[in-house]
Amino acid sequence: TKPDKFSDFYRPAYKPVTVKAGETGKVEPPKDPTRSLPQGTKFYKEPASTIPWAKVDKNTGEITLTPDRTTNPNDYS
Repeated sequence: TKPDKFSDFYRPAYKPVTVKAGETGKVEPPKDPTRSLPQGTKFYKEPASTIPWAKVDKNTGEITLTPDRTTNPNDYS
Protein backbone atom coordinates (compact mmCIF):
# COMPACT_ATOMS: atom_id res chain seq x y z
CA THR A 1 0.00 0.00 0.00
CA LYS A 2 1.00 3.56 -0.59
CA PRO A 3 1.77 5.58 2.57
CA ASP A 4 -0.47 8.52 3.40
CA LYS A 5 0.87 11.97 2.60
CA PHE A 6 1.01 14.60 5.34
CA SER A 7 -0.98 16.85 3.01
CA ASP A 8 -3.89 14.44 3.51
CA PHE A 9 -3.96 15.30 7.25
CA TYR A 10 -2.71 18.89 7.53
CA ARG A 11 -4.29 21.97 5.98
CA PRO A 12 -1.92 24.87 6.61
CA ALA A 13 -3.12 28.09 5.04
CA TYR A 14 -1.44 31.38 4.23
CA LYS A 15 -3.23 34.64 4.96
CA PRO A 16 -3.88 36.94 1.98
CA VAL A 17 -1.36 39.74 1.51
CA THR A 18 -1.11 42.82 -0.70
CA VAL A 19 2.26 43.99 -2.00
CA LYS A 20 2.69 47.01 -4.27
CA ALA A 21 4.76 46.57 -7.41
CA GLY A 22 8.35 47.62 -6.73
CA GLU A 23 8.09 46.86 -3.01
CA THR A 24 8.89 43.77 -0.93
CA GLY A 25 6.39 41.93 1.23
CA LYS A 26 6.49 38.91 3.48
CA VAL A 27 3.83 36.33 4.21
CA GLU A 28 4.03 34.69 7.62
CA PRO A 29 4.46 30.92 7.79
CA PRO A 30 1.20 29.02 7.45
CA LYS A 31 -0.72 27.70 10.40
CA ASP A 32 -2.95 24.65 10.53
CA PRO A 33 -6.08 25.59 12.47
CA THR A 34 -6.44 22.13 14.01
CA ARG A 35 -2.90 21.00 14.92
CA SER A 36 0.79 21.86 14.87
CA LEU A 37 2.79 20.90 11.81
CA PRO A 38 5.25 18.03 12.36
CA GLN A 39 8.82 18.83 13.42
CA GLY A 40 11.04 19.11 10.35
CA THR A 41 8.24 20.08 7.93
CA LYS A 42 9.63 21.48 4.66
CA PHE A 43 7.86 23.92 2.36
CA TYR A 44 8.15 24.17 -1.42
CA LYS A 45 6.65 26.29 -4.16
CA GLU A 46 4.65 24.31 -6.69
CA PRO A 47 6.85 23.58 -9.73
CA ALA A 48 4.10 24.90 -12.02
CA SER A 49 3.98 28.25 -10.19
CA THR A 50 4.11 31.18 -12.59
CA ILE A 51 5.11 33.73 -9.97
CA PRO A 52 8.89 34.10 -10.35
CA TRP A 53 9.07 36.87 -7.73
CA ALA A 54 7.72 34.66 -4.92
CA LYS A 55 10.36 32.81 -2.88
CA VAL A 56 9.51 30.23 -0.21
CA ASP A 57 11.79 29.60 2.75
CA LYS A 58 11.82 25.80 2.79
CA ASN A 59 12.48 25.62 6.54
CA THR A 60 9.98 28.17 7.87
CA GLY A 61 7.38 28.43 5.11
CA GLU A 62 7.67 32.23 5.04
CA ILE A 63 7.14 33.67 1.56
CA THR A 64 9.03 36.74 0.32
CA LEU A 65 7.32 38.65 -2.49
CA THR A 66 9.31 41.05 -4.69
CA PRO A 67 7.15 42.09 -7.66
CA ASP A 68 9.01 44.56 -9.88
CA ARG A 69 7.47 47.83 -11.05
CA THR A 70 6.28 46.27 -14.32
CA THR A 71 4.17 43.63 -12.56
CA ASN A 72 0.51 43.97 -13.51
CA PRO A 73 -1.58 43.58 -10.33
CA ASN A 74 -4.51 42.21 -12.34
CA ASP A 75 -2.39 39.18 -13.24
CA TYR A 76 -2.15 38.09 -9.59
CA SER A 77 -5.34 39.13 -7.82
